[in-house]
Amino acid sequence: ALACAGEVVPVAEAAGIAAWGVFAEVFLGWGEALAGRRAGLERAARALDRVMDSIMAGTAAPLFALVAEAALAVGDRAHGLRATEEALALMARNDGRHLQANLLLLRAELFAGGGDADAARACAREALAVAAAQGARLFELRAATLLLRLGVGGEAERAGILDRLRALLRRGDAGDELPCRREARALLAAGG
Repeated sequence: ALACAGEVVPVAEAAGIAAWGVFAEVFLGWGEALAGRRAGLERAARALDRVMDSIMAGTAAPLFALVAEAALAVGDRAHGLRATEEALALMARNDGRHLQANLLLLRAELFAGGGDADAARACAREALAVAAAQGARLFELRAATLLLRLGVGGEAERAGILDRLRALLRRGDAGDELPCRREARALLAAGG
């Protein structure tokens, strides 16, 4: 995907379709950040700023998610939290909630990385509720797994999450070998 994004930039410039190139720049920066390079976060953030200054600003929520994930990868929690907050606000203004659970999961991971377990659990619980309401089973699985990793409140909540994980894994989606499904199975095998 990153190779394709790299090819998009010059093609977009030659065709005079700047938005494509800017979106590709966000992807390229995201990829660099996932490889541990802080410059990738900066590249993605600069490109996102260009999107927000353009007619395409209303479509930027997925790009904010990429910037937040890039920030998480390089340990810039404050930047990641700002990006998720802006994305959630943008989605609320546009009445679009398709990435809400993912953004809440990113917030949970960012809070957890900063040592704020209570805020992390609150975001993960909200992500779980949103994902379940939307029928977004993969996000639901990720949220339940994250809650177990963070350590949920009482035994009743823990038992409910374990039951939910078992039910989600029984569905046997085509993405059975996704890392989040492997992690959920490992948590269950270890007794949750």
